[in-house]
Amino acid sequence: MTRRVGQERLRQISAERFTPDNDRGRARELAQAAASYLIIHRRSARPSAGGTPPKGWPWDKTCWKPKSMRRDLERAGALVLAALQALDALDADEAKARQELQT
Repeated sequence: MTRRVGQERLRQISAERFTPDNDRGRARELAQAAASYLIIHRRSARPSAGGTPPKGWPWDKTCWKPKSMRRDLERAGALVLAALQALDALDADEAKARQELQT
């Protein structure tokens, strides 16, 4: 199962060009997008495809592309991974800046 989340993250990077460098500073947006893909399934495992994204969707509505519950969970997991990577990058930048101040 976790392999599918990893594969989706790799797809986002290679096919969609959502690289870790592009995601820097966007952890909140990525988390909001992940939550959006999760929340649509709170009442139904099969929400209507397309349509209006839920409140809180951080991007243009043309980027909203729900599929099946399984697929949307994979996407949400990959978006969480991207958000964590963005936070890791921010932490690394801050640590580097602190170290530079000390030298």
